[in-house]
Amino acid sequence: IRPQFVLDPTFLLEKDDYLKIVRDFKTNLNINKNYLCVYILDKSTTKSNYINRVSQLLNYSVIDIKVRGKDFIEKFIYSINISKSVITDSFHGTVFSIIFNKPFLTFINKKRGKIRFDSLGKIFNIENRFIYPKKFEMSELNNFIMNPAINITNFNNLKEKSMDFLKKYLEISK
Repeated sequence: IRPQFVLDPTFLLEKDDYLKIVRDFKTNLNINKNYLCVYILDKSTTKSNYINRVSQLLNYSVIDIKVRGKDFIEKFIYSINISKSVITDSFHGTVFSIIFNKPFLTFINKKRGKIRFDSLGKIFNIENRFIYPKKFEMSELNNFIMNPAINITNFNNLKEKSMDFLKKYLEISK
């Protein structure tokens, strides 16, 4: 059997579908402030130093999303939405940065499924947004401050093929 590539299911909804989830979310964050959203699963001193350097250079306040709490999903979506940029080491942190068209950098962690990041990189031509924990390099900041140039035609084709495949094999009528 030849496997069929499908997009991660989080890509199959629209940005507005996610924004409905946070419509009534209450927070004390000031939406007029410049935020750097940080979603790091595997914390390290190197990553922290890197994030601090970026936030200082851009003069952004940091929103550090923690994986806990009853309103985690809402805070996650809301924070990415209002932030100017995102730094993450999470596959889904990267996915939502793409969905919300945010400039981002992703620390690649080989222990957390590097192949998923490789697929995203090839699909969206965003390999220059993937970094390995190391010393901060100014050249990465240049990529970081620009929105990713996503090939929307390629994305829409993959989304349609993914939906068709799932409907067919889940026997969902169109």
